[in-house]
Amino acid sequence: MALEPKRLATAEFTKDMVDTLKTYFDEYQTDGVVRVDVTDKGLWLHQTGGQGQKFLGSVKVFRSKGFFS
Repeated sequence: MALEPKRLATAEFTKDMVDTLKTYFDEYQTDGVVRVDVTDKGLWLHQTGGQGQKFLGSVKVFRSKGFFS
């Protein structure tokens, strides 16, 4: 009997977000793969080596006092 996969999160992408991903793919990829961090403040392109991250976007509007607040 096959087990159904359990959904952990859903990421939604607008066309603008896909365009941003395409623009920054080479800068943020590692071995041809881009890591997207899914947070309560949106989606972030993750740069390996602790060099930072870039906000990819969100399809929801957040009230924010700052990163992770």
